[in-house]
Amino acid sequence: MFNKEKNMSNRITKDSIKKIADIMLADEEFKNSILDTLKKVTADGKIDQSDVPFVVGAVLENYNKFEQFRVSNEQIGDVLGYLCSELLNKEKLISEDQVDNIERLISNSIYLVLSNPIVGSVKQNCVSCFCNIFKKK
Repeated sequence: MFNKEKNMSNRITKDSIKKIADIMLADEEFKNSILDTLKKVTADGKIDQSDVPFVVGAVLENYNKFEQFRVSNEQIGDVLGYLCSELLNKEKLISEDQVDNIERLISNSIYLVLSNPIVGSVKQNCVSCFCNIFKKK
C-alpha cells in the first residue's frame, strides 16, 4: 500500500506544504480559479479518476500564472494536492472521507506529469525492435 507520510517525507514536510499552500491561497484570483474548476468537477458530488485530468490541468495552468514564487518539481505535487484537498474540504465539495484519497490522487498525478517521460525515444526503440523481430529473412 502507498505510504503517504513516507512518500511526502522524501519530498517535503507536511508543515512546509501547509505554509506554501496558505501563501498561494492568499492570492484570491489563483484560489478562485482553482475553486471554480473544483466546483464544476464536483457537481456530481464526487471526484473520480476521470475528473483528475481536469483538476490537474486547471491547477497547473493556474500555478504557471502564479508569480510570487516557485516550488521544486519534487514539491509541487504535494503542495498542489494539499491545496486542492484544502479547498475541497473547506468548501464541503466532497465528503470528508474522500479528502485524503483525492489529495494523494492529485499529488501523484501532478508528480507523474512533471516527471517528463521521454516517450519519443521509447516509441522509436519499440518500432525498431518490432521491425527487427518481424524482419523477413
